[in-house]
Amino acid sequence: MPDTCSWIVLTMGDRPTEVATAIDSIAAQSVPAEEILLVGNGADPGRVDGVRTLHLPENLGVTGGRNEGAAAAAGDILFFLDDDARCAAPDVAAKVLEVFSARPEVAAVS
Repeated sequence: MPDTCSWIVLTMGDRPTEVATAIDSIAAQSVPAEEILLVGNGADPGRVDGVRTLHLPENLGVTGGRNEGAAAAAGDILFFLDDDARCAAPDVAAKVLEVFSARPEVAAVS
């Protein structure tokens, strides 16, 4: 089983309600997040309690923003969640971690 898990939430800075919903769905996971990183892609993400933020002054697109978040994250396993999405159930992280634990040759789960 991996040591640490980081959740990276990508935002353009114009969806505060959706960002809060995404972060709440991460906090509700049965496997606690070691880190939640809110990446402001071309926008200042502001401050969110219990969440580390990364401000990218220029919008690098979805892939560029995720890459910057991945480079800044501390976790062994990275979960990506857009600001307009949420975890569908509180066991999403647990199920993904089960796959990685059972199948070490797996590099990504989507």
